[in-house]
Amino acid sequence: MIPNNVLVIGPPNSGKIRIAQCFSKDVDTTSIPKESHSGLIYRCELNTKYYKTSVNLLIEECPEERPSDTDKFIEGLNQWYKGFVSEEYVELRKALDGVIFTMNSNSVSVSDWEMIMDQYTRIKESLDERIFSVVMVAALDAPNDALLEQYEDGCIQRGIEFVYEGHEGTNEYKEKLGMERIKEILQTHTWSQTTSSTSEEYDKHKLDRIDNMTKGLLQPDDGEEMPLDKIMEKLRLEKSKVEKMKPENKESYVKSVIEDLLQFI
Repeated sequence: MIPNNVLVIGPPNSGKIRIAQCFSKDVDTTSIPKESHSGLIYRCELNTKYYKTSVNLLIEECPEERPSDTDKFIEGLNQWYKGFVSEEYVELRKALDGVIFTMNSNSVSVSDWEMIMDQYTRIKESLDERIFSVVMVAALDAPNDALLEQYEDGCIQRGIEFVYEGHEGTNEYKEKLGMERIKEILQTHTWSQTTSSTSEEYDKHKLDRIDNMTKGLLQPDDGEEMPLDKIMEKLRLEKSKVEKMKPENKESYVKSVIEDLLQFI
């Protein structure tokens, strides 16, 4: 099977390798160069109720030489972007199904964050609308809640999902957090290259979901949320997020929400 491709790009010490190792299960560090992580490729296999597929996680680091600081990263990112949008890389852009931007909040000021996010947005806009886009902030030293909220609002306005690596479990809306949320995004994305699961597996899963939702609707409320309630609650939350977005970002974000909700239908 031809693998799908996801770009993972960010400065040094921002979690790129941790993401790649988490999903590829390749924890060998002997082949990782100390000078730069650019050019590394990790392969992961995704097996769900609906499909099987392979994904290449393509690592890019800016700047390409270490050590680095924020100014060097911004300069390196600008140079990388100029090459990325050139005719030379048109086939690579077409081959991408997603992009994961990474950040290290410890070495970035709020003003730098805005500049970097603007550049991340330009990279996102140079790609096809079907791709998913995520910003993951590395959990080296936990930022305060107010700063995380500011980061998330900035991502929402740009039509990019925000994930903080240090979060675990689910939030008050039953949404997965941290690495589990990235895993969920990978599993629910509509990939360019997949092999369908057997029809028997698909039908069984579908019947199980219908049975569970039917029982939930027929049984009296026992204090637990029913699947339908969770879906409606998530829709209300996402609607409030969309209202904060710029008009040009709303459609792609809504499509990504619908993709997520399809797993519950």
